[in-house]
Amino acid sequence: MINKKAGLLVGTLLVGCGGSGGGSSIDLERYTLNPYTAANASVSNASMTGTWVVVWSIINRAKGLYGAKVERETTHISRKEFVVVRSGDDGLEIATCTNGFNLLSLENNYWTTSGGSVLVIDKSNTRLSEGAVSAEYYADLVDGGRATFSTEYRANYYKVSDATGPLGGITWNWSDQEGTESDNIYCAGVNRIEGGAQRLSLGTESGSILSIGDSIEVGVPDARFQDRAGSGYKAIELTLGIGDSSFSVYDETDFGFSFNDVSIEGGDKSITLYGGVSAE
Repeated sequence: MINKKAGLLVGTLLVGCGGSGGGSSIDLERYTLNPYTAANASVSNASMTGTWVVVWSIINRAKGLYGAKVERETTHISRKEFVVVRSGDDGLEIATCTNGFNLLSLENNYWTTSGGSVLVIDKSNTRLSEGAVSAEYYADLVDGGRATFSTEYRANYYKVSDATGPLGGITWNWSDQEGTESDNIYCAGVNRIEGGAQRLSLGTESGSILSIGDSIEVGVPDARFQDRAGSGYKAIELTLGIGDSSFSVYDETDFGFSFNDVSIEGGDKSITLYGGVSAE
């Protein structure tokens, strides 16, 4: 289990874990698309609909302002994500771990999403790629200082199945209400962060989202769950090392993983969650 206590992380901004320096090797085990070549070759290229695996290469850059301390100015992240592309009422839509489903529109040799992404077609309807560099923006630090932050990434998509059903399920329980709630998962990702830290993120049918990490990252909540599955909207979010959260990702294979002991405690409420995903 990974556990994070606020009091242990106050005073410096942690972007991943461990030290870094010019010319030093990167302490990161990267995901690759090699395990998915056979599955990608066997899927239908008649349509984009199906289950996709996405491997992201991400570089985050942070620089402290006015003497603020930043432990690592450059952090490398490798992310593996499973997403479903399906036909919806308004056309093709792609699941996200941040914003429910986004619509897809075909423009020449690329797809655009209603979330602003541009997915270049590399091989018919079975391989895509995208990349971007963000503008620099300001972010608050744990010690009250500020930093500038930017990110650049490249992602490669392989279609690995023609199935458009859910990847799995998630169940949760709020401390201030009776019983549990459940939802189907359509986006699931795990970040490997330089130095050994992790982040788990999930997106569901209802648009509920979970993001939880075991290190403090610039511009990213320590833990967040937005519950849109019920009759109303309910959320809990921890930032800048305030509050307590924990999670465990286990039985990770090329095509899925399970998670439990997910706990977010802050203010007058808390939530526990568990579930699993499989792209096979």
